[in-house]
Parts: sequence; C-alpha cells; structure tokens
Amino acid sequence: MVAPNLTLHEGLTIGKGITFGAGTGGGGASIPTLDITAHTFSGMSPYGQITFDITSTGGSTVLEAGVIYGLPGQTTYAISVDTYSGSSSTAERVAIRDSMGSGPYTTGLTGPGLVVDFFADQFVSEIIDVIAYARNSVGVAYSPTVLSHSVNICLAEGTLITLADGTSKVIENIEMSDSLKVWDFDNSVFAIAQPLWIKQEETTSQYNLLTFSDGSTLKTIEQHRIFNKQAGAFTYPMTDDTPIGTITMNEYNQEVTLVDKTVVNETVNYYNVITNYHMNLYANGILTSMRFNNVYNINEMKFVKDNRILRSSTEFADIDSRWVDGLRLREQQQPIEIINRYIARLERTELEISYA
Repeated sequence: MVAPNLTLHEGLTIGKGITFGAGTGGGGASIPTLDITAHTFSGMSPYGQITFDITSTGGSTVLEAGVIYGLPGQTTYAISVDTYSGSSSTAERVAIRDSMGSGPYTTGLTGPGLVVDFFADQFVSEIIDVIAYARNSVGVAYSPTVLSHSVNICLAEGTLITLADGTSKVIENIEMSDSLKVWDFDNSVFAIAQPLWIKQEETTSQYNLLTFSDGSTLKTIEQHRIFNKQAGAFTYPMTDDTPIGTITMNEYNQEVTLVDKTVVNETVNYYNVITNYHMNLYANGILTSMRFNNVYNINEMKFVKDNRILRSSTEFADIDSRWVDGLRLREQQQPIEIINRYIARLERTELEISYA
C-alpha cells in the first residue's frame, strides 16, 4: 500500500535517537519519547515483530508511529524511501494502521505495548537495521535502540537435488556443469537447466521441517519458496500463504500435500541454487523456486501470460547478460532498484567458480 501524502517538518537529525523539528510547537511541545521493549525474529526469516513504548507524546498528538527497517544508515523517516509498498531498495516504513487499515493511525497513539509486524523479503542476504519511530507536529523521534537482523532463504545441507537423468545429488555438491531437472512453465513440460547461481556455504541454528503426503520431507532455511497450486505461484511455506493442505508438485509431476511444518532448533549448514531461465528445481523431490519465477500467474502448471511489453535491454545495460537472460529480467515487473540490489547480493554470495 502506498503511503498517503504527509507534511514533514524540516529539522536537524542528530544520531539515531533524537530529531529536532523546525522549532517547538505551541505550549513548548517537543518530539515524542519512545523505545523498543521487545522483538521477535525467527532465525533469519524476512518476518519480524517489534514491540515499543511511547512514554511521552512531547505535548503534541502523535500523528504516526511504527517501524522502519532497511540498510544500515538508511532507516530515516522519508516518504521518498519509505513507501509501505515493499518496493524500496534501501528502507521501508510500516506504520500502525487505523481501524480500516487504510492509513496511519492518527488519533493520538501513546503508552506501552505498541506492536508492528514487518516483512523484509527485499533484503534477503542482507543485514538490516530495525528501529521504531513516532511523529508529532514538531518532528520525528527514533528509538535509541537499533536492532540488527539478518535475512536469508535457503536449503539445508544434505538436500537432494534431482538431476536431468533422474538421479540426485546433495545440494552442497552441485556444480555449475550439472544438468538439473526443472519444470518449464512456458510449455508445461519437464526441462533441463544448468545452475545460474550457487550460494556459498553458511551456517545457522534453526531450520523448518516440511512434511508432505507422500512421506517426503524438506528442510528449508526460513522462507524458501515451494510451488503452491492453489495460489498459482511459489509461496513462503512458513506463512499463512502456504497453509497445511497446500498442494504442491513432486519430481514425477504428481500432486502432494503439505501435511506438517515444524521449526527445528539445530545447527545446520545451508546452500541455495538458482537454475538458468527456469529458476526452479526439485529439492527432495519437491518443486521449489524463488520470487522471480512468479513472473506470471500459473494455472495448470503453465504461465498465464499477459500482453506486457518487454522491458528495453538498455535498462539493464549495467547488468551482466547472464542475469538478464537467466532471470528473465525483461519480463520482470520489479523496480530496477530492487533488481540491481538483488543481483548485487547474488554476486556477493555466490561461489567462487568459473562461468567459462
């Protein structure tokens, strides 16, 4: 949702905790006082929940309060980068909403226990800062507490990746020369693709154990997407978008159902692979992918294509052609800023391997 037009007061910002407005309001009003009192980050999930207290309104009605999350040094209140839309490549603002959910709550927020949920999937493979803020007629105040959160989406060590010949190979041993079995959503058939990108090994202390009706299981690191037939898209399994009962597809193009999902606290290494052009693969027999594979809606295992005009190749002049072709960037509808940041993260976290 795009933020409503708001009038900001010019002022000077000093550090993360204090913002001075252009002057004090009537009756000697000042900016609010607030701080974060609790938070919930599930491992390296894009999801988080922040609880904060507004201990003083500064003598002026609090017009807006919430959470800003984004790249370090970018978490400053500004409409130009904080859009509510999930499209910013530097920071996002999530305000406490009014009763209709249509805009910021403006009737005078105060007191303890204010709660905001956020979803930071545009910052995968980044470490982000998370702060609380409150705005009144004098200016914007930030919580002196700044939280740090790491976001990642991958598959656990030992996950079996299906190869083109029907055999499998553990994900940690996948190489750029391997031919993988994938699904071609353009023609609704099986296809073969080589990796476009392989993520270097990292370690975490938690994974999700997904169990399916055919007895197969899959260990995902936070929100690695699986195919969701009902949604016609690849969705995050540990969210309400992928409830128990979700139908997905296995490596034999048979429907299987998600019957359980459990968080396991155990140290595990993790990896990830994106396949060239098709962007999906079969992990422990389950069809998985990433956000760019949602380039069109999917029905009966085939893209439902629209009449969109392909983006000009000149828009991607600074991007290596392997990404332009491999991620079908001319068909994608994400803002170029999001695409640039995503590719920069891929390049920073990929294995040191030759593409010759």
